[in-house]
Order: sequence, then structure tokens, then C-alpha cells
Amino acid sequence: MEYSYTPLQDVNSIRLLQLEPGYGNAPLKAHLATYRLEEHYSYDALSYVWGEPDLFESIVVNDRTLHISKNLHTILLQLRLPDEIGNLWIDAVCINQQDDIEKGQQVAIMGQIYQQANTTLCWIGQLSTHRLWALKFLQKLADEAPQYSTLCEVGPFWTVTAYGDILQPGVDVDLVVEAALQAHVEAIYESDWFTRLWIVQELALASNPKILCGAFSLSWDEFDSATRIIMSCLFEVSSPPKAMVSIKHAWYLSHRRAKHSLNMRTINSPQIVIDVDPQWSTGGVAWDMRNKKCKDDRDRVYALLSLAVSGNGLKLFVPDAFVPDYTRPVEWVYREYWRRYGGPKSLFYAGLSRRRDHRKPDTNRVMDDAASTWFNDNYLPSWAPELRTRHTEEWKPIFGSDYGTSTTLQYKGYHFTNAPSIIMIRGHRFDVVARGFHISHRINPSQSWADFVDLRTTIISLLSLESKYEPYPSGQTWTGALGSTLMTDMPYNHEHPFQRYLNAAHLNIRLSDSELCRIWKLYLELFLAENGAGWKEYCSVAGSAIMSRRGLQFHSSGKLKHDCELVGILHSYIGDVLQAHRLVITKRGYMGLAPPDTTVGDVVVAFGGPNVPFVVRDVGELVANGARWSVSAGGIQRNLSQLLGPCYLQGIMRTELMNEERYRKEFEWEINQLGMIPKPTLHLI
Repeated sequence: MEYSYTPLQDVNSIRLLQLEPGYGNAPLKAHLATYRLEEHYSYDALSYVWGEPDLFESIVVNDRTLHISKNLHTILLQLRLPDEIGNLWIDAVCINQQDDIEKGQQVAIMGQIYQQANTTLCWIGQLSTHRLWALKFLQKLADEAPQYSTLCEVGPFWTVTAYGDILQPGVDVDLVVEAALQAHVEAIYESDWFTRLWIVQELALASNPKILCGAFSLSWDEFDSATRIIMSCLFEVSSPPKAMVSIKHAWYLSHRRAKHSLNMRTINSPQIVIDVDPQWSTGGVAWDMRNKKCKDDRDRVYALLSLAVSGNGLKLFVPDAFVPDYTRPVEWVYREYWRRYGGPKSLFYAGLSRRRDHRKPDTNRVMDDAASTWFNDNYLPSWAPELRTRHTEEWKPIFGSDYGTSTTLQYKGYHFTNAPSIIMIRGHRFDVVARGFHISHRINPSQSWADFVDLRTTIISLLSLESKYEPYPSGQTWTGALGSTLMTDMPYNHEHPFQRYLNAAHLNIRLSDSELCRIWKLYLELFLAENGAGWKEYCSVAGSAIMSRRGLQFHSSGKLKHDCELVGILHSYIGDVLQAHRLVITKRGYMGLAPPDTTVGDVVVAFGGPNVPFVVRDVGELVANGARWSVSAGGIQRNLSQLLGPCYLQGIMRTELMNEERYRKEFEWEINQLGMIPKPTLHLI
């Protein structure tokens, strides 16, 4: 007879699987008992990959048959004790997966379940010869950790630096990497367990995680130490081996667990570090994890919810409650999640998704009607990041959010209770796009001479616009502003994107604003000028290649003098920039890099909070009836816009809007205890 679940008593109750003792392949037998979390009953929690959905195996539960997956059956045979009952919490068994209401309630307390477990058993798969070698190597490396790094001295603070731990002087990184390859550590790191979305929360919240591979076990501290040492060595080698690529999944899990530990420290903790942007505990983690594997797209939110609702140890923000609801569509789930846990950073994420629904309604009047495309639960608003990577083409701008168009403390976002698709954000409508240029086809100027020449012609034609648009509004020369736009100014705290190109070419140049200006001037003089020495040198190299019948393929590396090679690298960089963005000129005469689908008439806005400007597209006036909005008869009207994405607008990236007198007079501002914030309210849908 099939097992039938008895409903749980309340939302704080859980079931525990009491696995009866046994040996070998003897049939699995167990009892399911109900307990309240506050009873603090002793149990271990299982963290594993569900595997194939087919339930071909079974376990006898309370004298009834419960069907389970082959993978779980294998795990239970391994976990079964020979002479005593084992108490386990396993999501596939302890939650009635056919009851969406119960499933939502249990997911809401899953963080507590893993936190209260004696041990979280992290099953990465069956043991093999290579995996045994790898685990023994990791165990030995962890034992010798002080020889390689000061892991124990920094605790979770290693997450503050860009590349993790600092190695001890004299460590032979090549030797460590080679030893890891010889031990076949990839046999461990390639486990699907490291790529599963649910693992992020389970591991971050687990009080005592342990790696299990067949009968072999490794404490998480041992695994974490060894993984961090190997990864630190990989950061130092010139060409990391491809076989080691999979380690990044494990390293990222270690990073997230440590980051959560750091975030939950209290004000009384020593060496406290305060992260002003609480993205770890809010929306940022969902965006960072969007490529992890899960079977239900709603779990891209629900699988991380316990991390979000935990807030942080300093109580810098108090998250709103959000109970998982598996009866709702994915769009509703994402909208409600970002309504609660979004902020200035999530607007940036939202703008990176090139969706197909950036469109205008049939009229210029958007009716507030639940039947409308814009207001039903199947519409994902433009301000809410899309986490389903297969539903969108992600745009990767060359610039990040590390600028000063506004500050995080200026952010004020509000939602209508009766129209959750709309968000009201303080900000200024700064300017309107009047002209745009975008290379829509694929070019490769570093490899194709034809592309190389065509791109040069394009840049020269852009320079010819100077007579029409000068002087530049910020006071720069127009030519200098074009260079600053195409190259972008230095971000505040991050590496400039052009630095990666220089590093790849092994050019020993450290970028700064003055160095960027110098390189742009070299580009103008050596390369774009008709008689420029650099341009002549490139023509000579290309001509030699053609004459020697090597075809039109062209690559300059190693053939040209330092400055000529430098401007050639910049030329390729600018080609990548113009393929990834639309170069826009606004009505005021500002230049910028905008999303590629930006069109004439779109508006550049400066929201309070996100640090960079955005492009929005007006969709019409909202017409809302009085009863629904609790306003006077006749309704209200508001202009609605859709968010297209972040942009770089030369001249307002470095706090100019807040600090220059002309902008303080031109735009409306409000002064409060946090300083000066934009007064107008913009409405996004």
C-alpha cells in the first residue's frame, strides 16, 4: 500500500525520517515522525542532488511504500547505520512534494532546518579511484595549510579581497597546481552538487557541514581550506589548466558561506566590517546565482529566501516577510521578490536583460486593469531582474556601476499596493536621446584587416561631428569627450575594463584618468591622423602579410613598436565597445554608451541610488480609476516608463549633478537627514 502524508500541525512543524538499522542491500525501512522546530530534536540534514525525476526505487515508511529516486536510494543505503536508528531530514521525503501549500511553508523555514541540524551531510556522489586520490590529497593539503596561506587568521574576511587568500612567501604555485592535477581533484569538483542552486543556501546556513563521497568523509573546514589554497595558486599561474575550471563552483560556494558568516556578525564582534550595500542579504545573491541549476524557475528565488530574510547581524535593514507560494506563476514570484529585496543594485541587474516586451501599448493611455498585460501576474515589470537565463539575452556593458551619478543613500523606491507592477523612484529626467550609432554585426579588428580599416573610418566619421556639437556641455573639448565616452573614465574602486586588454598583451601599463587621456591622444596622433606613424606601420605590416599570400588575416602582436601596438589594442577595444553599446548623443549634446536597443526619443534619467544613469522608454499615461486608487472621482494620471538599462553619460558620472551649481539650480532637490536627494518621482512599469 502506498504511503499517504498526514498534514503537518502548523507552519513550524517538520517531519523527520527515522531510518531503521540495516546492512548491505537489505530493504530500506523507516518511520516519519512530526516534531516542532522549537523542540530542537537531534537530526542530520541531507544536502544532495535529486537526480532523475523517475521514482523507480522505494522505502518502507510506517509500513507503507514510498517511492524515491535511485540516487536517494543509494544515499540512504550508505547512510543507514548497522545498529541504531538514524534521524534524517531529507526534503524529498520529509516534505509532501504534491502539496504546494505545504511545500511553500516548509521552504520558508528551510534555513532554520539546516541551522538546527547537528550535521549537514553534503553528498557529492559515489566513491571512485580518482575521487579517493583527490580526497586524500585535499585532506593532506588542508593539514599542511599553514605552509601555504594564513587561512585560520583571517576567518571570513578573506572574502573582502578580490582574489581571496594571500599565499605565504615562496609558495611554488605551479607545483601545487601540478600536484592537484596528478591527484585528479577535478573528479571531486566536477560533481553536480557544486552547481545546484539549493546548495548555496543549504551550505551557507549549515552549522556543521561535512563532505560525503561514498564511505569517505571530509570536514567542510578541511575541504574549504584545500580548495582556497588551490584557487589562490590558480590565480597566480599564467595559464590555469582547463581541467581545473570546475573548481570555481566549489570556491564560489566557499566564498558565499564565508560572506554570509561575515554578514551575520554582530556589532560586538571584533574587526567588524560593514557592507553599506546589503546585496548579499537581498537581491544580489539571486542575480549572482542565476546560472545555477534548478528544476523549477520559482526556486531561483525560493531556494535563496532564507538568506534574504535573515537580514544581517547589524540590523541595518529589516526585510519584509515573503512566504513561498508555488501556486503562483514565475513572473509573480520574481516581481514580489524584487519588490521586497530589490534596491539600487537590482535596477542595474534588471537593465542587463534584453527582453522582448519593451514595447508601447496600442494607445498612449495605460489602463489600470487586472486583465491588462501590464498589470496581471504573468507580466514581469522592467524594473524586476529576469533570472531565467534562457528567457533573455543578457547584455554585458563594458562599464559597471562603480561611478557617482548618484549615491546609494539617495535611493527611495515605493510601490503601489494595488498596482504592484509599478515602482515609484526618485530621480531626474536628464535628457533625451537625439542620435545613435551601433555596430550591429560582428567585427574582429584584431584579426581582420578589412574590419580594422572599416572601424578606423567609422571613428574618423564620428570625429567629424565635432563641428555640429561643440562645445561639449561639461567644458571638455569635444574630441576629448568622445575619447572619454568610448574609453569611459576610471571607475572608483574597480579595475578599468581596458586594463584586461593591456594585461592580455603583456603591456606593463597601469591605467589612471591621466593615462587614459594620454593613450587617447596617441590614438588620435599616431593612428587616426592620415599621416600618423602608427597607421603607416599597420598598413606596412598588413601589406607584407598580403604580399606573402597569407591572406587578409591580420594580427599585430609582436610586430610593432610599443606605442603603435598600444593604439592598435585600443582600436580593438573600441570595436568591442561599439558592438556592445549604442553610442548616443542627447539633445543637450552629451555623449554616452547606452543599451544597444536604445532609440531616438528614449530618455536618460538619473535615479537616486544606482550610481549610473539609465535609459528609459515612455509607454504612456497611467489612467487609474478613483475607487481602486482611493483618489477623487475622475482618476489620476501619471507618465509610465519602461527601464531599458544602465548607460554611461560623459559629464555626469563623477557627482557633477550633486556638486555643480548649475545642476543644483536646474533640477529639483530635497534636503533631508541623509543629504540631498532628487525631488521628482518617476514611475516604472
